[in-house]
Amino acid sequence: MKKLFLLLFLSGLLFLTAASARAQSVGQQNVILSCLEPTNKDVSVAGGVLNDFTTGLIDEKSLFKEENGPVYVLISYPVPGFKSADSKFSDTCEHRHNSNAEGQYWFCADLDNGNSQCTPEMLTPNTEVMRPADAPKEPSDKEEGPCLKTIFQIDSAAFENGQFTVTNAKMYTLLHNSVKFWGLQFVTSQDQEGQNSTPSAQEISHALKLVSFTNDTGAGTLTPANSNCTAISWDPYGRVIDSLTLEPIPDVVVSLKNANSKNVLELTRNPNNPVFRNPFYTNRQGSFNFAVNPGTYYLFPEHPNFIFPPTAASLQKALAALAIFDPQEEYFQRSRPHGKVYQNSQEAIIEAAGVVERRDIILDPKDPSYQGWVPEFISVQNSRQGIKQLVNGIVSHPKSLIHVYVKNKEIAKTAANSEGEFALLLPEAQIDPTASEFALSVEKIPFVEGIAPLTSAKESFNLLPAALSGFIFNSDLKLVPNAKVDLIVASIGAFPYTTVFADTNGFISLPHQTLPVEEFYLQIQPPSSAQASAYKLTVAQFLKLNQVYLKTAGVNLYNPAVNTEKLATPGEEIVKKVKIETPKLLKNSSPFATLPPSQASPPPPKTKESSPTTVWLVTTSLFLVALLLLTAFFLKRKRQTTLETPTP
Repeated sequence: MKKLFLLLFLSGLLFLTAASARAQSVGQQNVILSCLEPTNKDVSVAGGVLNDFTTGLIDEKSLFKEENGPVYVLISYPVPGFKSADSKFSDTCEHRHNSNAEGQYWFCADLDNGNSQCTPEMLTPNTEVMRPADAPKEPSDKEEGPCLKTIFQIDSAAFENGQFTVTNAKMYTLLHNSVKFWGLQFVTSQDQEGQNSTPSAQEISHALKLVSFTNDTGAGTLTPANSNCTAISWDPYGRVIDSLTLEPIPDVVVSLKNANSKNVLELTRNPNNPVFRNPFYTNRQGSFNFAVNPGTYYLFPEHPNFIFPPTAASLQKALAALAIFDPQEEYFQRSRPHGKVYQNSQEAIIEAAGVVERRDIILDPKDPSYQGWVPEFISVQNSRQGIKQLVNGIVSHPKSLIHVYVKNKEIAKTAANSEGEFALLLPEAQIDPTASEFALSVEKIPFVEGIAPLTSAKESFNLLPAALSGFIFNSDLKLVPNAKVDLIVASIGAFPYTTVFADTNGFISLPHQTLPVEEFYLQIQPPSSAQASAYKLTVAQFLKLNQVYLKTAGVNLYNPAVNTEKLATPGEEIVKKVKIETPKLLKNSSPFATLPPSQASPPPPKTKESSPTTVWLVTTSLFLVALLLLTAFFLKRKRQTTLETPTP
């Protein structure tokens, strides 16, 4: 009989262990979002128009599989925020591009027939993926005409020898920088019967695997070429700087002219080219771009505070200083076969088919004591590489210093290259475990003597944790057991990266391998038994709610290498302390009070689905009841056998 009880006990223990393991499992991957590498990385070909801004794309790592179905082609690029009072020329198409708010734009490719390559479900407002034609509307500029939208079109996308390839991708945007190409594929999954099933965009509820190809050099800094996807920056075909500071000049009105049939110079028109703009207002890096047909052209730069052409003396002095500051002519081209200084508007530019002509321009400031201007961040992208925080972007001034601060303490710095591009890995050991933000400033390094260094104001960005460990709270500051938690990439929207279910104490713990490498938020769905609405939490709000836990358990989510063992489920003492002290600590400063109205979610739809934890609890209860009944049966049977046995 003892053997029977031992067998029943071990069976129950094994069942509970297996059920517990199932309850802690994470949903399987069902979306891949991965970089597509451009085959034309030079982007300086064919008459200055990149073959109409066209490049091929290829999945170099062969992550997409043909058996999983179609691969949808996307582009993304950062959108800087422009203020209406930036300058006299701030009301231009370049400065109003799509939006005055900073952010990351995602566009799905159009096909040759005018339709989108993406399905309608993928283009709903919740996904934040748009068709190029559906970008936020812009007003027309009275001098330039209607502002141009983003153009993104592909003509062929297929698997060739098992590798996903796009033959031609035509792309144009007014920003001309940091355009990244992506493929997105819904991966087949196994249903309960073991049959393959492909989820629709609306049915995604588990994982989004965001792959970035970066190489950790171990030195703490990266060159922009090794940071995430390869980003295309269209050749500017010209840069305008001043003769005193050698800094770029934004908002210069550059007009392109050619001779008409009467041999009179007039503004060049190109009605058959949708990306042609004339005149062109230089951007924050002083760059301009004209995509033209073969012919003879002339440039006319104008700005109310500068003079063109410069005097011979100032021109020679500037060229001598540039030879020291920029000896390889990476910033300002002076003596290359097709890259020269444009010295006056009588100088003809002969544009031939297949040859790129670049002309850089120097203007004299009207103010002889001109000191230049405060540098700016044009774009900043915040991501994570392993457990390290990766920050890269573009600044207005080349070779500027970028400073990184956490709680007003400088923890890192790096220098931009000659194109203003920078990338660095934040030292995780220097990040305060209680911080939720870091700040950047850019310091101008004077190109010549006598110019004062200037530093921009600090701009704040969210830190990305390298692990996510803590408790799920509701707006009453009570724990939410068995909650479903979706991690959603903020810039894309409705596609969850991964899904996890909180345990019976409302606790979750995820290592960096399961977290998005870009900014994300938490979508919380309480169990159906709670009859509560879904809600969202930013990472900063999640950290604020878990101050007591993080401090008590000694957890550093930015540097999990120092506390790997502490990310396990906390003991009863910690759970009890969290329950009692968190409401007291946040009584007058609850993060739920800061949730914007848009974060509020409607009540969850009624569904027959149950979380793994709920299923586990029900199944376990039934098993225990069956076990007790079986035990009672054997005990009763034993007593009956004992009573019926005759006395010898």
